[in-house]
Amino acid sequence: MANSFEHPAKLKANENSLASSMPQLYFQTGSNQPEQEWDLKRAFVIAQRRVLIIASVTGIALGFSLRSALNPKPMIYEGSFQLLVEPVNAENDLTNLTSQVSSQSRSSELDYDTQIALLKSPDLLSVVVKKVQSSYPGINYGFIVSGLKIRQVRNTKIIAVGYQGEDADQVQFVLDELSKVYLDYSLNQRQSYLRQGIQFVDQQLSSLQADVDQLQNKLQKFRLQQGIFDPESQANKLMNQVNTLEEQQIEVEQELLLARSQLVSLQKETGMMAALNAAPRYQKILGQMRQIDIEIALQRTRFKKENLNIKLLQHKKDNLVPILDEEARVVLEAQATSATTRMATLETQKRALAEARTNLTKEIQKLPELSRVYTNLQRELQVTTNSLNGFLKIRQNLQVEAAQKEIPWQLVQEPALAVSSGASDMRKSIIQAVALSLVAGVGAAMLVEKLDRTFHTAEDLKAKIQQPVLGAIPFDEQLATPMNPNLSLSKSPGKNGKSLKQIMEAFRVLQANLLLINRSHNSCNSLLISSALPGDGKSTVALHWARTAVAMGQRVLLVDADLRRSQVHTQLNLDNSKGLSELVTQRLAPEDVIQQVNSNEEFYVITAGQPPEDPASLLSLWTTKQLMTQLHQEFELVIYDVPPLLGLADANLLTDYVDGLVLVVGLAKTDCSSLQRAIEVVQECQVPLLGLVANGERDGNSVVREYV
Repeated sequence: MANSFEHPAKLKANENSLASSMPQLYFQTGSNQPEQEWDLKRAFVIAQRRVLIIASVTGIALGFSLRSALNPKPMIYEGSFQLLVEPVNAENDLTNLTSQVSSQSRSSELDYDTQIALLKSPDLLSVVVKKVQSSYPGINYGFIVSGLKIRQVRNTKIIAVGYQGEDADQVQFVLDELSKVYLDYSLNQRQSYLRQGIQFVDQQLSSLQADVDQLQNKLQKFRLQQGIFDPESQANKLMNQVNTLEEQQIEVEQELLLARSQLVSLQKETGMMAALNAAPRYQKILGQMRQIDIEIALQRTRFKKENLNIKLLQHKKDNLVPILDEEARVVLEAQATSATTRMATLETQKRALAEARTNLTKEIQKLPELSRVYTNLQRELQVTTNSLNGFLKIRQNLQVEAAQKEIPWQLVQEPALAVSSGASDMRKSIIQAVALSLVAGVGAAMLVEKLDRTFHTAEDLKAKIQQPVLGAIPFDEQLATPMNPNLSLSKSPGKNGKSLKQIMEAFRVLQANLLLINRSHNSCNSLLISSALPGDGKSTVALHWARTAVAMGQRVLLVDADLRRSQVHTQLNLDNSKGLSELVTQRLAPEDVIQQVNSNEEFYVITAGQPPEDPASLLSLWTTKQLMTQLHQEFELVIYDVPPLLGLADANLLTDYVDGLVLVVGLAKTDCSSLQRAIEVVQECQVPLLGLVANGERDGNSVVREYV
């Protein structure tokens, strides 16, 4: 096997032509088809899959239904009467005196729910119980309440009172007594309750008003003592002041640092020279000396050194030297004095700012306690005020209702037996119970199926995902177990004869579909086998697909590129001491790591090798790309088992150097959203997605026999 590598010439322009010219025989989904096709065949498959749920729910529902159906109810007698509890004419309705609610928007001032509860109260019904017990000693309050039904007739001002029991005479007697007691209640007892209610409300109002006044005084006193109106606003104000002080401190620190630096520089030659260069008087004297030097130089060109003019100029220069030195001393002392004074001033400002910040910090630390006290006072005042307003409204309603004492209730319908019902037909009840229980079981199964986002069959996969389905692998518990490397696929152990036949046929279909792609395009001799998530069976599919291609006469290399969770060496019982990791990192020759699975077959494997620290970095090396190019030239088919697409970048790093990618979908495991995200990742990588493989088909009839 050659060791030379060459740069991979991957023609990306062919990818679009490959994807666009694939046979489009797969099922197209969209607006032309519903999301789920609930035909009889699908319903039967769902029923098989959810038989346990259907049986459980149906059994539970049937048990409860039969228990009720097998216990027939005795004959029940019902009777009723009706009471007009408010005036019909608005002219006589004293509730119109209330100004809070307009007469157009108010249909009734009576709280019917409260009124009905009062009509069922023990105090009111105790009078009825005493009268009924004279003729029926076994009657008590609970007995009457259990058969009593009181309701408002739609949105009218009529209350309907119904009562039921097993004795027709008893029902009639109870209804008569109820009507008398309720009419008497409307004239006497109800009014006394209202007066007691008004008296209680008045007492509560007095106490609540005092509490409101007290809390308002406390809140006002708190604001005056603390000098703040709102702790939260005060906190914001103080924090702004602290921020301003911090900014001023930073500026003072910077100026102080600059003054110190200036003072230090004055003690050095460079600093002195800079200060003297900036002194106008010093520079003027220095300029005069330089001018004299120039004149001396000119005179020396004409006269000798002992010339009188030269001596006069030199004497003039010597007189300027002490003046220049004195001016330098004055300038430097002035600069030092200025820097020292500036530093003292800045130090004073710094201490003042620090003290001010400390004082503000102390005030801010007090605010949480003040805020808590303020919030408690506000909350207590709000609660007390709401209670006061609520009792004011209650008193108004009670006063209005009390004003209706001259408007008694009227008996609109006399007490009479209206309806009687007997025991139901047991046979009909049993049939209904069975039917309803079965419906409940099927409904529960359909609900569970609707909420299930995974795929269960290849048909589901084709119906929901707009991608080719290359084949469906039947479910077999022994499919992923370690294999004897000397066995061919035709002799591999299956769970049973039928399962083995289906598995062999399924992988032959996958290989046939790949050959169809080869015939339709230039070439497709390198594949990435991946999945959306771990556990979908991609390694098992890659291994058996490779064995099938070998059985069909191809020279095949299987590369375990899943450097994180390698599986190929375990399933084939191969040595994993040297593999893809060592081939790339140690620059080994390919023949040093390629293992022939069976001496009688052209089936070769590169295991993953020892796990690297950073698999993604290893796969992105240029050495890996060169290796892939050489392997594609040496073998008719190269299959790469790569990690799942979601959450890992390993597979993306190899897409530019293969002819296509196949996604393995674990039936009853991979959900629709995860698969869609994985397909989006493939599309972003711009590698042709050759199709999907449905792994774990339990139906047994879903082997795809064409490239769909």
